Amino acid sequence: KPEQVDLCRASGTNSEAYQNLMKYVRSHNLSVRENYDYVASLVDIDNYIDYIIAEICMANTDNGNIRFYKTEVGKWRWIMFDVDQSFRQSNHNTVAAHLNPAGTGSMNRFPTTLINGLLKNQGFKDKFLKRFAWQMKNIWDADVVNAHIDLFVSAIGEEMKRDCARWEREYSVWENAVQSLRDFAGERNGYLGKYVQSYFRLSDSDMKKYGFDAV
Repeated sequence: KPEQVDLCRASGTNSEAYQNLMKYVRSHNLSVRENYDYVASLVDIDNYIDYIIAEICMANTDNGNIRFYKTEVGKWRWIMFDVDQSFRQSNHNTVAAHLNPAGTGSMNRFPTTLINGLLKNQGFKDKFLKRFAWQMKNIWDADVVNAHIDLFVSAIGEEMKRDCARWEREYSVWENAVQSLRDFAGERNGYLGKYVQSYFRLSDSDMKKYGFDAV
């Protein structure tokens, strides 16, 4: 028979399994190896780290509208979903906003229980920060992002001209929107390094150890 999938949105209140996991995280100190290992047996840690970092790097300010899932025999995994409020404010301190213990998203309505529980574990924190530095250099570097933008512009640019003509819109408006994405990419990492260093109270040598460029 087809495998059952537990699909969640927002805070995952529709899933008893996920809520039980959150109860465990709230009631157990994940700096204790045994407690952390239990959570890691239920959560795809690598997927979760990549997801959180990507949302921060994109400066997604609507990060409460999310989707995540698990299969009957699998771990919880997060899906890239609804990121249209991203790539807008290059100076947005999304590090503090997404990791805020009081909550995140619109009016801080969405719990940050899991990420803050995991960050109490030094091994997880080290892995998170090393991966953060890696993503900034290999995924969110301006040259890398602009290369992907170029691919999409090349693929749909002529079609956008026809679309704008059909609906009596200025093609230059679309071109300006594309340029705003490029501007964001060019500015974002300069802010991110400073936000990471401030939030995690890292020294310059700590930043170097994790692989971040000097800020």
